[in-house]
Amino acid sequence: MDSLNLNKHISGQFNAELESIRTQVMTMGGMVEQQLSDAITAMHNQDSELAKRV
Repeated sequence: MDSLNLNKHISGQFNAELESIRTQVMTMGGMVEQQLSDAITAMHNQDSELAKRV
C-alpha cells in the first residue's frame, strides 16, 4: 500500500470512528433529555415511582 492509499485509509477510518462517536453522543443526549423530562414530570406530579426510575 503506497503512502497516498495509506493516508486515505487512515483518514477514512478516522472519519468513521468520529461518526460513531457522534452517533453515540447524540444517543446519550437523547437519553439525558428523556431523564430530565421524566424528573420534571415526577417532581411536578409528586410521582415517587417515576422519580425512582429516573
